[in-house]
Amino acid sequence: LSEIKTGEGKSTIVAALAIAYALKGKKVDIITSSPILAMRDAEDKTPLFDVFGLKCGHNIDATYIDGVKEAYETDVVYGDANTFQHDYLRHEYKAANTRSTRLLTESVAIV
Repeated sequence: LSEIKTGEGKSTIVAALAIAYALKGKKVDIITSSPILAMRDAEDKTPLFDVFGLKCGHNIDATYIDGVKEAYETDVVYGDANTFQHDYLRHEYKAANTRSTRLLTESVAIV
């Protein structure tokens, strides 16, 4: 665990850590404090992930109704805690297949 102050590059450090895990074959969930930050970071870091042949996305989707969310088909998913919780509950208890084949036991969460 480490505390990184504002402006010291948390987003870049988290992306680099996510790349390291994804290159080892893990699916990575990056949990942020805000849906706005999740969407911003997913968009801003896409070119960096592309360099390594990895796909990233965010799970913030106001139009989602059923089935697999497109973000969960990527290597790295950005989202806020509420959305991850909502998607997990829909996947597990409503059997909506929201998270596709993305298993918690085979994933890494970065908070």
